[in-house]
Amino acid sequence: LLLAKALLDTIRFDVSADPDNTTLGRMIITAHDAAELVIAALADHLGAQPAKDRHYVMDYFEPIKTKMHPEKDMFAKGYFSQLNRVRVDVKHLGIYPNPKDWARAGETVYGYLNKWCLDYVGVSLDGVDLSGLIKNEAVRRHYNNARALVEEREYKETLEELARGLHLLFSDNAAVRGMRV
Repeated sequence: LLLAKALLDTIRFDVSADPDNTTLGRMIITAHDAAELVIAALADHLGAQPAKDRHYVMDYFEPIKTKMHPEKDMFAKGYFSQLNRVRVDVKHLGIYPNPKDWARAGETVYGYLNKWCLDYVGVSLDGVDLSGLIKNEAVRRHYNNARALVEEREYKETLEELARGLHLLFSDNAAVRGMRV
């Protein structure tokens, strides 16, 4: 999810209503790659992997549907089917779509993927950050407290929370033993 978010951040705010073909192609391929990363992560999390060995973006929709809501397709499946076709045209055939139809692909895909993340794992894509990789729960708690404090413009308290987290991190890590915060 972090990688998908990072990819989308590179195209999400390209706001030209009439992008050149290179920009448009980059946006389409990047948006598709991000979508594939997210749907694969969701399928893995849900235990809804496609049966075959090689998986493509459209292969994930049916297993997730079957596992989570057999009565209806995944949200925006039609859009991603179109995106997949457009990506094939751009990447393999050198055929570019109408820029007016796809100029906001990054923003659109981000919105759809954000909905998937909320629906299937209860976390918004906006809420996904590197703090999830902090293994020590107490350190992660101090980091998250610091994030909340910085949004409240409580900078002294922010630095104090970070210092507490670093102190715990350094005191528990033999590789940096002896460092003082």
